Amino acid sequence: MKFLSSLNATVGVTVNGDAVVPLKGLLPQELVEFLKNLYSFSVIPTLPPQVALQGMPLIFQSGQYIVGNDTKNIIQIAAVQNGDMVTGVNSDEAEIITRHYIEQLNVGLGFRYDLSNLNLSYVSNVVVQFDIIKERGSVLGDLEQFIESTIKSPSRKFRLKRLSFGEGDLIPIMPVDVDQFNKIDFAIEHRARTHPQEFIFFSAAPMKTAAHLDALEKIEQLLAR
Repeated sequence: MKFLSSLNATVGVTVNGDAVVPLKGLLPQELVEFLKNLYSFSVIPTLPPQVALQGMPLIFQSGQYIVGNDTKNIIQIAAVQNGDMVTGVNSDEAEIITRHYIEQLNVGLGFRYDLSNLNLSYVSNVVVQFDIIKERGSVLGDLEQFIESTIKSPSRKFRLKRLSFGEGDLIPIMPVDVDQFNKIDFAIEHRARTHPQEFIFFSAAPMKTAAHLDALEKIEQLLAR
């Protein structure tokens, strides 16, 4: 298997909002200005008048966490009622940003997160090429050929579009709520705008980026002839 890219990874922090908000209170605009200045976000929430801090999700996009000469790009931070979601280029960077973000909320605004006992969840999205399957074929290829021979439609090709493992209703690949993290499917699908015979796949999974790639490598070996 060839790793092509990590599209993004999100770390979710599950909390009881009432247990972590500052005792002195906090206006939503204070949080927006604090995070805008901390991470130089290009996109910040537009707040309606008199909104409560826990009354709506606050979405920040396109920022940077800079430490010395090291810059980590922040794709998004979402502060939601039951926690926080931090999206970076991979789960390692996203977790570093998450821990800095939580620490700064405590120090700068008086939040009360327990830094020693954070409840973290992970979702990663990657693109890989299954080169072993490309060279040798696979059980999936046999299934495609069987379906084509059964349907016998010369004008159509029946290629694998998506494999998805999970339970319950389908959950968006990009979670919009911390509770969704552990419900996201392990999904593998052909990468949009690539030829099926290139065997380039997008995959989403509720796990760290490195563990996700290890799992995909083992899946390819299981599928290959």
